[in-house]
Amino acid sequence: MLWIKGLLKNEKAQSMVEFALILPIIILLLFGILEFGRIYYSQIVLVRTAREAVRMCALGKSDQEVIDKIFEITPLPDTMENLRVEEILPPEGERKTGDAVTVKISYKLPLITPFFFSSPANLLTLKAQATMRME
Repeated sequence: MLWIKGLLKNEKAQSMVEFALILPIIILLLFGILEFGRIYYSQIVLVRTAREAVRMCALGKSDQEVIDKIFEITPLPDTMENLRVEEILPPEGERKTGDAVTVKISYKLPLITPFFFSSPANLLTLKAQATMRME
């Protein structure tokens, strides 16, 4: 009977060792899933923002109104520092009805887990652009 108790104790110790070996992998996987979700969400927000901005351009709004709206509607953290309007083409004075208008924006997303991407200051640059015809 004592030898059965000894076996049970060894099995508990073995389970603890196995758990200790698997735990870092599970945590790494969990953080990877969370980071991927943040990146994907931020990209979707950027694409939506670019579409809203190009829609405003297509309706004849000025570049400054469009830029102000971009910063207003983007629900990402640190928008003023990390969000950039790359270009709005064609320039405001050269737009005519039927021309294609393009808005390009970029966002430097601060990463939670720095070991997935080795970029300076743990920032991942996301880009989006949208094109629409002037009305």
